Amino acid sequence: MIRKEDLKKIKNNDYKIEKIIIKSDTYERIKYGNEIESWGGDKCGDCGVKKGELHILGCDIERCPKCNKQLISCKCDIKLLTKEYKNEK
Repeated sequence: MIRKEDLKKIKNNDYKIEKIIIKSDTYERIKYGNEIESWGGDKCGDCGVKKGELHILGCDIERCPKCNKQLISCKCDIKLLTKEYKNEK
C-alpha cells in the first residue's frame, strides 16, 4: 500500500517516479497496458494516461509489481523511490 504520507510529499506531476521500494527490493512500476489483465482501451480509465505511460500515483488501476493487487491498497510495505529515498544508502 502506498503510504498517505508519501503521496503528500509529492505532487501529481511526479508520476514519472519509475521505481518503488518494497521492503528492501526495488521494483519497476507497471505501465498502463503492461498489466497481466487487459483493461482494453488506449487510455487508463482512472488516471487517463496512454498505453506505455506510468499511471499517475494514486490511480486505482495501477498494479503492485510484487503482488499484482491494486498498488494503492495492497498489503506490501511500499516506499516511493523519491529523491529522499534515492539518497539513502
